Amino acid sequence: MDVNTAFVNSDLDRDNVFFNLPDGYAVHDDTGIDISSEYVLHGKRALYGLPQAPRLWNNRLTEWLLAQGFVQCNKDKCVFKYSKDGSVILLIVYVDDLAFAGNDDKLIAEFKKQLSDPETGFSMKDLGTLKWFLGMHVEHDRSTGSLKLHQRQYIEDMLKRYARFIEGMAPKSTPANPDITLTKADCPLNADEADEKFEWRTQYRSVVGSLLYAQCGSRPDISVAVSKLSQFLENPGPKHWEAAIHCLLYLKGTSDLGVTYTKQSPEWAHRLSMFVDATWADCHDTRRSTTGFVGMLNGGPVCWRSQKQPIVAQSSCEAEFIAACKSANEVSFLRDTLNEWGYPQPTTRVYEDNMAAKQIAHNPGALRERSKHFEIRWFKLQELVTDNIITMTYVGTKEQIADALTKNLSKALFIRLRDFLMGTAKFDHSRYD
Repeated sequence: MDVNTAFVNSDLDRDNVFFNLPDGYAVHDDTGIDISSEYVLHGKRALYGLPQAPRLWNNRLTEWLLAQGFVQCNKDKCVFKYSKDGSVILLIVYVDDLAFAGNDDKLIAEFKKQLSDPETGFSMKDLGTLKWFLGMHVEHDRSTGSLKLHQRQYIEDMLKRYARFIEGMAPKSTPANPDITLTKADCPLNADEADEKFEWRTQYRSVVGSLLYAQCGSRPDISVAVSKLSQFLENPGPKHWEAAIHCLLYLKGTSDLGVTYTKQSPEWAHRLSMFVDATWADCHDTRRSTTGFVGMLNGGPVCWRSQKQPIVAQSSCEAEFIAACKSANEVSFLRDTLNEWGYPQPTTRVYEDNMAAKQIAHNPGALRERSKHFEIRWFKLQELVTDNIITMTYVGTKEQIADALTKNLSKALFIRLRDFLMGTAKFDHSRYD
């Protein structure tokens, strides 16, 4: 549902905001002299353009929802839950866009009626079953119990925007060439001369930003490529531009691809799992490693990251341990969120393909000579394991889904892992029971 003129629903009683008289409106004294300059308007309602308007609107909506019996999520203040006699409504808010789901059609209809009544709620526009949200297309298949999120329209619009750079080029099968490494050595020595020589220099940041939005929404498969491209925004060279074009051509051939969520067995329905990996010292400029992890729920990804680590790891074990700790922080957040929503979580499996990192996580004091220099913050992982919040589970490298988030892979391996990453292939957890 969409709120009509959302910001003007908020009062400005606590804020003394004054406006100049609008053009064409005049105030005259008894003698007919224009004295408009001596008057201002005292604002009573928030208006679009006021810095505090979004916050005031959010406060107004939150107060209304809480008054109706909704409970605000502690971990995400834009998520609300309503429960009554076993019926549940989950509501998410993004500025003036509201999306909700529940298990009682009658209760949802009553809520929508109350919400859209100007006397008791707000002036709303009911857009029906959720099909579009923040540029993402939502496809429901009730017969199979699956849901797919994709950004085909956004990607097609993006390709049209940069059509002059990719015209006549064939689609690529991977988001990046695994045989090419991007470094600062590929950056021009003189940025000003490069700006004059290469027309695309003014477009590089725009292209990478467009790719980043697709990656954050529903395309974790381009995470590595986008992460690498983002490291050269200040002074890109021809090699970096060719890599950006390569990623665009990959999207050209896979615009329909998206993340898919499906019904799971009773044991794994609404149960979180995490896959984490690291590539040691792969950055040729800093010798830092790359962290990659993906959280899976109901067969599809709910969080993912491909990111250069903040320090130089002195071994592959240290790189993997740092990555595992980063993923464990995300696990803690997601577990708390799911518990608030009414989906209590058993111990969460974190799939890792490094035995040394797994051993250190489960046995404090193990491999002391290899881990005594680790920063204190990384040992949060051991605490989570000791408290049975997570358990590190070894998985073979060939089945490590997060491997697709740490490095550019060959075509065959990338496509195989991509199917698991996007939720189109089912990972068999029972093999690791």
